[in-house]
Amino acid sequence: TNDGGWSPRITDGGIAAGNVNVSDVEISGQGQAIDIDNGGTLAITLESIASTGTDTVNGGVIDLTGVSGSFTVSGTTSIAGSPGQSPIDIAGNTNLAVDFQGQTTLDTTIATTAVTLAGNGGTSSVAFDGLTITTFAGIGLQSSGGGELTITGDNNSILSGGAAGGGLFLLPTVQVGSNGI
Repeated sequence: TNDGGWSPRITDGGIAAGNVNVSDVEISGQGQAIDIDNGGTLAITLESIASTGTDTVNGGVIDLTGVSGSFTVSGTTSIAGSPGQSPIDIAGNTNLAVDFQGQTTLDTTIATTAVTLAGNGGTSSVAFDGLTITTFAGIGLQSSGGGELTITGDNNSILSGGAAGGGLFLLPTVQVGSNGI
């Protein structure tokens, strides 16, 4: 869908989501693509995500918090511009499998972290098959507090104009997946 507006395309509306089943959807436009941060069990497979970002304080372009299940993007993920928070914010989940199967490209002008993975427990995992991050001044990727992180593919890089407060990576307690980083 491409509505050109600022509202999330898939949202929990501020209440527990219950069971969310979505497949064969492409999301493009300006603003949040997905905002589910009040619990629920996901079975979401998107074909692609393309966003020019948002200045909202409601979360990242991809904002998953307090959920379980699976979230997959089978094609490319592209986020550009100036999101108000981490463009990809996956935090506080239990038993959530996230799989970005196509190239993920973040080109942002933010001074915060581009990819935040924090406090994910149980069998939670996040996998990128190709990850390119260019950020104006922020940290490229921060992963802490549980879950498994895997980055594979041929086109991987993290570039920062300033890396305020830490550097390109902050990986204090990350569990690396069997395919490595």
